[in-house]
Amino acid sequence: MAECTFTDRLPVELRLRIYEYLLPDNEHLKLRQYIPGSHNLAILRTSRQIYEEAIPLLYDLNSIVVTRNDFCAHTDANLKTPLKLEYARFLYFFNFSQSIACTLAGSEGRCDVCQPSAAGLLDAFTAIPRLRAVWLDFGQSRSEYYLFQRWLDENGMEYEGMPYSTTTRGRRLGYQIVFTIKGREGEAAKGFKKLRESLD
Repeated sequence: MAECTFTDRLPVELRLRIYEYLLPDNEHLKLRQYIPGSHNLAILRTSRQIYEEAIPLLYDLNSIVVTRNDFCAHTDANLKTPLKLEYARFLYFFNFSQSIACTLAGSEGRCDVCQPSAAGLLDAFTAIPRLRAVWLDFGQSRSEYYLFQRWLDENGMEYEGMPYSTTTRGRRLGYQIVFTIKGREGEAAKGFKKLRESLD
């Protein structure tokens, strides 16, 4: 097999620095679709060795877009975002409404994750070992925003709530909350900053 200069001659420390330069994205990463401006992600497909070296950095340097479908007990695995949860540090919940499967099941058949209080999500979040901060976008659902805010208060979670506002880009935002995982608050300070900056 032919020698690969990048993996065979370059020390791992330099390769990691290159990945740190290539992999950050200015937007939240949507792992299910092509990401405009992220042509550098192609490096993950060049070899298994490069993928295994770089994938932890992809999750370290970016916030990943997820929905409740990705955590719902009733959603088929084929419909979930292909996440490497063992590496996830920052999650961005786009459209925080309940999953499609639980919407069809009705209020009686909803899983813990899709209940209005979303109490089952705390278990899911705390089971992700490296997760530091979560950004929840409630859209225009004021009632869900305040219900979840109350639930965070009851569970002693540190959070920042952002009611309806407009960003500097002129995009209208709905109700949003950024919170840290209990016991990991100190490590999440840069997560708050990173997630806030992504919309400024």
